Amino acid sequence: MNHDDVPEWFRDTMADATAKAEPTKTGAQILRERLDAIMSGRMRVLPTPWPLIDADVRLNLPGTINVLCGDPGSAKSFLTLQLFMHVLTLGESAWLYALEETMGWHLSRALAMVSGETRVTDMAYVQANPDRVGLIYDRHTAQISKIGASLICANDRAVPADELLMWAEKRCSEGARLIGIDPITALLPSQKPWIDDHHTITQLRRIVDKYHAAVWIVTHPKKGRKFEISMDVIAGGAAISRFVNNVIWLERPEKPETHVLFGGATVEADRILHVCKCRDGVAAGRKLSMSLRRDNLTFVEHGWIKERREDVPWDDIAQEFDS
Repeated sequence: MNHDDVPEWFRDTMADATAKAEPTKTGAQILRERLDAIMSGRMRVLPTPWPLIDADVRLNLPGTINVLCGDPGSAKSFLTLQLFMHVLTLGESAWLYALEETMGWHLSRALAMVSGETRVTDMAYVQANPDRVGLIYDRHTAQISKIGASLICANDRAVPADELLMWAEKRCSEGARLIGIDPITALLPSQKPWIDDHHTITQLRRIVDKYHAAVWIVTHPKKGRKFEISMDVIAGGAAISRFVNNVIWLERPEKPETHVLFGGATVEADRILHVCKCRDGVAAGRKLSMSLRRDNLTFVEHGWIKERREDVPWDDIAQEFDS
């Protein structure tokens, strides 16, 4: 690549990084600093709402970049919102930058999840039942306020990558342990997106390494892809999949499936979480049986899939789904 073709901000970033490089440390010193940070609690694990994911995938460790991919309609945003709400309930600082839809739209989903009344997302129901919806809102105002205070919405404005990076640095410097981008494909594109992608990922890694935080990125498959589920068909440049720690893919089958799990249980499920990559876990290549609960729009995990049975009538199989 010709040096003149490299954006000025990219040259400035590299020059700045070189100028500010710390004196060389020994391997023993670097390891001791890491161990001290872990023992002091500056580096700590952020549990998710899903124990099997915590045990086998190890998402959201300090300094990691985590990518969630899935087709439109797979409920990636529900899973993401549930994760961030869970982290907030643990008393940790978490921020989510929603690059699609409005604050009111996202918080109506949050209200459905915390109240267990999914119809609050239905405008017709809200209009026909103002008293009941008002009571639900009043009962959960404190929770919704807390969620809203950690949610930023682009409101249909195209956000440049560098603006997002400045936001991420500011939030992490203030103590955020988890920051999210939903979806990263909505960032303002440039004429050289492959450079932007690499710059965004490398700078996000610098930020989370510096502040012992983690980043959660939501993305989509490439246009024109045919059924394939792999890192090769994730939208964006190679940096989105190659230079991150974890890549998971949420699949929504055309109809609920019967899953035979390791351990012998048989369940019905309407989602499969594919673990495409996990650097610190043991679940790479596995598939997790999950369901989106209809009573509160949250995800539950059933277990690791041994066999998928798409055509077996559910009525003929003993149900072991704990709702």
